[in-house]
Amino acid sequence: QHVALVVAYIAADYARRRAQDNANPAEVIASPPISVELTELYARDNAKSHHTDLFELVVDTPPTPVLRRGQAFFFAVRFNRPFDIHQDLVRFIFDFGPNPTITKGTRNLVQLCDKRELTLDKSKWDARLHHQDSNTITAEIQISSTCPVGIWHCRIQTTTAGQARSEIKDFNVEDDIYILFNPWCKEDGVYIESDAERQEYVLNDTGKVWKGSYRQPKGRRWIFGQFDDVVLPATMYLLEQSDVPHANRGNPVQIARAISAVVNSVDEDGLLIGKWDGDYRDGTAPQAWTGTVAIMEQYLRDGGEP
Repeated sequence: QHVALVVAYIAADYARRRAQDNANPAEVIASPPISVELTELYARDNAKSHHTDLFELVVDTPPTPVLRRGQAFFFAVRFNRPFDIHQDLVRFIFDFGPNPTITKGTRNLVQLCDKRELTLDKSKWDARLHHQDSNTITAEIQISSTCPVGIWHCRIQTTTAGQARSEIKDFNVEDDIYILFNPWCKEDGVYIESDAERQEYVLNDTGKVWKGSYRQPKGRRWIFGQFDDVVLPATMYLLEQSDVPHANRGNPVQIARAISAVVNSVDEDGLLIGKWDGDYRDGTAPQAWTGTVAIMEQYLRDGGEP
């Protein structure tokens, strides 16, 4: 008799709970989260404030975002319905390298917040709601001044606040995002205080290369061509040939050493083969080159063969 009473109680309790669920279906079935339909990284507009507007990748069609760390940029997102900052949770996830992790700084999760200003700590990633027009928002996102440099990828994660069993949606942003060192940012290790020196050493695409000795130097005009559309992709390729871990690619000293090493094919199967016997019949004589672009174009055209 006791067992029968227990079974009857459990059955009645189950029926009561299901009746409550049917009366309040919203408490059982979470409403679907807001969905991303379209994104716009404003590559050309952001490039002006990031001093990257001379890069051909930026002015190409479609433009590729080229940004500098330690600065903020604007990022528009269109959703499938009007956005509610109090109900809709939006998180930007920035990944770098083949195995991104938060602990190594190659994955960064940035929650969109409704606040007036971004953090003053330039070493932190941050995001805030800058503007909203119904279904479309513009986020202002700060890039850490110490993050690794190279090609980053972004996805946007959305869910609903206050719902324990809310679905999570992911949207992959198709654009490659180049993040570079920032000589204009005081918190960046490559900061250059003088505007004249930034103009000379960062923005000037022609100059001289030097040979000879300390007592008898000889300069030769050279076209650096750092803004050509082949240079950034070729540089990223060379970095992949180096042994610098992705997590360490925010260190300008390590990057400079890696690039210096990988230029020499003897050391790193890199860009150029050095010949000191004066016989260049199987290649190109050094004096035939007038700039960097042609060298990198041939390197990529030959599939990374020096």
